[in-house]
Amino acid sequence: MHFTRSPLSTSVFLGVVLLGVVMGIAMPDAARGQDLAFLTPQKALGVALYYRWGYIEVQAPSSTADPQTKGLIDTLPDRIPLQGPTLGMSFGDFGFVAAYNVFEADIGKPADLNRDGVPDTDVIAVRGNSASVSLLYQPIRHFFIGYGRYQGTLAFHIAAGGKGMTVKSQTSGNFYTIALAWGIDPTVRRTQFFFSLYAAPPASVGDEVEVNSYGVGLGAFF
Repeated sequence: MHFTRSPLSTSVFLGVVLLGVVMGIAMPDAARGQDLAFLTPQKALGVALYYRWGYIEVQAPSSTADPQTKGLIDTLPDRIPLQGPTLGMSFGDFGFVAAYNVFEADIGKPADLNRDGVPDTDVIAVRGNSASVSLLYQPIRHFFIGYGRYQGTLAFHIAAGGKGMTVKSQTSGNFYTIALAWGIDPTVRRTQFFFSLYAAPPASVGDEVEVNSYGVGLGAFF
């Protein structure tokens, strides 16, 4: 089962899916002559650690998805919250981001897995996780654009025939990243903290469903 996210990202998740967003915040400032003494001037290497909170917006399943996948996707809520830690590295105006996202949502709806108009199972909840990587570029101060890919696992918890079971699928997809970030310049020579807003629209139509993600991030740049 493939989803196109992202983290803003964890696909159905995801966004996963990721959403990978800010990195290299202080670095571009250093390249522009800012006095960030914890970095060497002009194209120094920097590391960012931050945490993201956001949502995945799930669209309708693709016409190419198999019947079981369509039936499960139809039960998903319009928005699913996601969150996860992110690590970034930057060199000048370019950056690399690796993110991990988790999400879950209670559903409690019947599903028509055979697509014959008759519900044949109940979907109790969905849970999942994903890992994503993305490349970022900062064309102007505070603004970031990028491109990435995520992979993860999606688990539907269902009840059929009086028994509970879990249906798992692997997810993957490509996404764009658009982000705004603001750093707090330190008055002494130490870590710079930052706040970001991000969106991760899908880079292409997914095989089974299209997903958008967006959210906020808080962290520190070293």
